[in-house]
Amino acid sequence: RRQPFGGEASCVAFRLSGLDVGRLSCPAHLSTRSAPAAMSFWDIPGMRAGVVTGDAAWGLLQHAKANGYAIPAINCASASTVNAVLEAGNKLNRPVMVQFSEGGSACFAGKSLPNEDGVLQASILGAVAGAHYVRNVAPAYGVPVLVTSDRCAKKSLPWLDGMLVADEAFFNAYGEPLFSSHALDLSDGTIGAKYLQQVKPMKMIMELAFTCAPEDAPKICQELFPISDFTVTATEAQLERLGNFQQSVGGSKLFFAFHGGLETKASKQDLLTAVSNGMVKMSVDTYLLEAEPYMAKRVMQSCADVRNVNENVQVAPDLCVDACWLSPEQKAALKKTADAMSAPGKGFLAADESAGPWLRAGHEGAAKIADTAENRAAYRAMCFTTPGLSQYISGVILHWETLFQSDAAGQKMVDLITKNGMIPGI
Repeated sequence: RRQPFGGEASCVAFRLSGLDVGRLSCPAHLSTRSAPAAMSFWDIPGMRAGVVTGDAAWGLLQHAKANGYAIPAINCASASTVNAVLEAGNKLNRPVMVQFSEGGSACFAGKSLPNEDGVLQASILGAVAGAHYVRNVAPAYGVPVLVTSDRCAKKSLPWLDGMLVADEAFFNAYGEPLFSSHALDLSDGTIGAKYLQQVKPMKMIMELAFTCAPEDAPKICQELFPISDFTVTATEAQLERLGNFQQSVGGSKLFFAFHGGLETKASKQDLLTAVSNGMVKMSVDTYLLEAEPYMAKRVMQSCADVRNVNENVQVAPDLCVDACWLSPEQKAALKKTADAMSAPGKGFLAADESAGPWLRAGHEGAAKIADTAENRAAYRAMCFTTPGLSQYISGVILHWETLFQSDAAGQKMVDLITKNGMIPGI
């Protein structure tokens, strides 16, 4: 479906590392972006359920800033994680961002595929396939979605170039790019300007994160300001400086993005202060093995942390309730094991030595005992079968060799341990 476009929607982000915000100046045209605080995000022109791009995507960021919330951008590495983000958005009836990193994109396509340096074909394939997947399933969840790529380092530019090829092909066919936005993590304003010019005809949001010396910032700004509007990307240590940065450009003209990583150490108050100073996006990493129900709740909590919730909606803080990648039977077995391991008055026996432990004694006679697999097995079997040992030992930490070792009679070491009332582990 073709979406109408009008005005510039490209967006540039500067990282604040080492940046003296008081020395930056910005042209007055940056203040032209604004959105009424009273309207719903559904009232934004071109807004729809599913992936939004161009002016509609930029309008969503405007609405977030005007209404004091930010939208979490969740790094996804599988269809399951994408589904979890969309589920969270559906349950909250709020917009969300699905984000693909270079590594996460390769995981989406499959880690067994070749992904050579300088080519990054698996990362390109995974990101493009992921974006198409989001476009196909997102409308069913009934909320607006921005599809973004995470910061691209200079060495990974082939990945970005490959995604842009897909964007241009999609734009030629449907009048909008495949992705809503991309992000660059560069210190070269010339390269940033090149990519801004490339995406400008497609009305894409382009996020440029620069790590530069304070004296270089004005030059880079002058190169990029005439191309399009921009937002500013901040790291965790820089959140408190966003207000000063806004003041340095004469008010509240800038839109900020915060890259929080896997588990940000920023307090909720820090995040809310950043939101009040214009933060409209917060990137969040994910664990590869997170199950869909657990991740959906974690995304909902991230939305609540940055006020991306409807009025009077409460998100339960306990994410572990009914949200785990283990089955009920597995959780029950895990609890039984944990209870046994932490029984009062008991501890662990560290038996994970690779060489004969008798050699550590420094005894002249012990040093004469050869360090062979047979002697190590005999020593270990003697220890593990000590009568009454389980009164004081709940678990035994094994070496890799011991895990598959047997004693002289052919009994497995693991069985000797369990028969004596202890839990083997490695």
